[in-house]
Amino acid sequence: PYRMYKGKKIPKQYMEIAEAMESQFAQNMIEQMTKGAYGVKDDSQAMKFYKSLQNKEYADILAQSGQGLGVKEVILEQILPAKYKEQPKPSKELIEAYRKQGVQDG
Repeated sequence: PYRMYKGKKIPKQYMEIAEAMESQFAQNMIEQMTKGAYGVKDDSQAMKFYKSLQNKEYADILAQSGQGLGVKEVILEQILPAKYKEQPKPSKELIEAYRKQGVQDG
């Protein structure tokens, strides 16, 4: 079970972890922005619950979109095994130097 992400096959469990962490971060950020913009109100328990569900939905949508906040990429970079990461390609100069070294050693 893999999911495609930016042209790469990523195991589903790693994507779910990264999205959940980005969603938590976004939810906290949205809640803090709301408090800053509207101030702290004495809402009923039902209204507080509704707002928290609404913020969670916004955060989940943001985390699952292709854009996001960039947290998902950072998390994936930290938790993905090397075999799933894109390996850097050597420069032409490095390849040429390696070939010259191989000829000299041989």
